[in-house]
Amino acid sequence: MRDIQFSDGDKRFNCRVNGICIKENKIFLSKMKTDAYWTFVGGKVAFGESTDAAILREYKEEIGVDLQIDKFIALIENFFDLEGYSWHQYIFFYQLRDDNNVLEFFDGERQIADEENAVYKWFDLSELADTPIKPDCLKEILQKTSQGIQHYFNREN
Repeated sequence: MRDIQFSDGDKRFNCRVNGICIKENKIFLSKMKTDAYWTFVGGKVAFGESTDAAILREYKEEIGVDLQIDKFIALIENFFDLEGYSWHQYIFFYQLRDDNNVLEFFDGERQIADEENAVYKWFDLSELADTPIKPDCLKEILQKTSQGIQHYFNREN
């Protein structure tokens, strides 16, 4: 399947999903090894694929686990510049559950299965204030997950 992504000169658009998994006061984050910031496991949505199916697929591909959807929590319209391109993204955020306890706890970083330049790590929730996370509005979203579906416009350019 092809991803929902297209380019027009120096402008790029894509549709993405991210999944927030919190267990025992810890949160699961990922990043490219060269980035100075963390984000949540996720990826692009394919044409004809629902966003809830996409986030479950991404966790399976990247981490090798089958999680469950707890709820849809946010839509971010994300605008930023990167490497000479102006990006416009729709990011669908889901809160996930690990009902079968397949996402194990570990110390330090581990490599993501389908991306040799990416890692993931468990963080204590108390560490988040000092942890750089992108997009910038994610920390606010995390504080409001019980308040229903949120809609954000995040502009970093």
